[in-house]
Amino acid sequence: MTTADPPAADAVSAFLDDYAQQRPEAARFARLLLDDGSRVVSAWGPEQMAVWHLEVQRGGMLVMFHSERGYAEWPRIVRSSVPGPHWDEYRPIGLAVFAWARAHGVPFRLDGPDDFDHDLEAYGLDALDWLDRVGDAPLQRVYQAWIDHRLARGARDESRQRSHAVAAMEAAAGGGHVGN
Repeated sequence: MTTADPPAADAVSAFLDDYAQQRPEAARFARLLLDDGSRVVSAWGPEQMAVWHLEVQRGGMLVMFHSERGYAEWPRIVRSSVPGPHWDEYRPIGLAVFAWARAHGVPFRLDGPDDFDHDLEAYGLDALDWLDRVGDAPLQRVYQAWIDHRLARGARDESRQRSHAVAAMEAAAGGGHVGN
C-alpha cells in the first residue's frame, strides 16, 4: 500500500476486533473517531509477532492504536504536523483527557499517577479538539510530571512518591478552569 492508498475497511475492522479483546473502551473510542469523520492514516496487521496498528487523524492530532505480541497498548497521540513522528514523541491520550478535565472542571479520578486510562469514550473527542485549539503545552506539562514519576520509581517510600507524583500532575494540569 502506498501512502496515497486509503487503508482497506476490512483492515480497520480486523484491527478493531483484535484490539477490543484487550482494550474495549479504546476500541469503542476508535469507532467514535471513525464514526465522527476522522481520517484513517494507516491500518495494518497482523504482522510478525502479532503486530497490529491503526492511526487516525482528527483535526491536527494523530491517534495511534497499537498492539504487539498480544499486548494492546493504550492509545497515544501526537500532532499531525510532526513529520514522521518517532514512537517517543507520542503521549498517552489518557494524560490529555486528564489535562482537559482539569481545565474544564470535569470530575476525573486520579487515585495514582498511572490511573488515567479511563473516561476515553466520554471525553476523548473533547480532549483532542481542545488540544488542537490550545496547543500541546498542557499535555506536555502533565506528561513531564508523569514521566518524572516513572523515572523515580523504586523510591524508598513508594506511597509518598506516588502522592507526590499525583500532586505534581495536578499542579501541571493547572487544576482550575482555563477555558476553551
